[in-house]
Amino acid sequence: MTATLETPPAAPATARGAHRPRRTGRVPGQGRAVTVLLVPFALLCLAVFVVPAVYAIYLSFFSTSHSGLGFGNARTVFVGFRNFVVVLTDPSFLRSIGVTLVYIVVFIPLLVVGSLLLALLLDSGLARGRRFAQTVLFLPHAIPGIIAAIIWLYLYTPGISPVLAGLTGLDIRLDLLGETLLIPSLVNIALWGASATTP
Repeated sequence: MTATLETPPAAPATARGAHRPRRTGRVPGQGRAVTVLLVPFALLCLAVFVVPAVYAIYLSFFSTSHSGLGFGNARTVFVGFRNFVVVLTDPSFLRSIGVTLVYIVVFIPLLVVGSLLLALLLDSGLARGRRFAQTVLFLPHAIPGIIAAIIWLYLYTPGISPVLAGLTGLDIRLDLLGETLLIPSLVNIALWGASATTP
């Protein structure tokens, strides 16, 4: 005589997990808190940035003209893209764009490389290297921005700068505020200020 053992059927997965509460990952009232926090920022951004930008773009398609040698009543005239054409063909504007691009090309790589070097020095085991990096990061915080600007102006101005006077004694004449060296001088000041916010 052979005995047969029957295994009871397993309960469905849905029935087994039906009594467990479903986790949604959301905290009660989270949506309301997000709305309360974001709405003031959105309204302020809309009023301060978006609306003025759209209004400025709208005004750029118009021009104001005066009659009677400029003493008559002002009249606003729609000119289309004429203002854009005038600006984009202005040599001074194009030169300013070139100067800005040169500043970016010089400043950003130096900032990235300098930040990386300071981070490596802070993370290194060299005691002198860490102290030097900590000093470089601390100095911009210790000197207020206005005082730093006056110091840089003092160091850059010919006739009163001890640095330029020392270079003149070595028969090296530099005009750090001249057209040739103005961008490197500004980049140097910007790097000094940016080192205060370097992580």
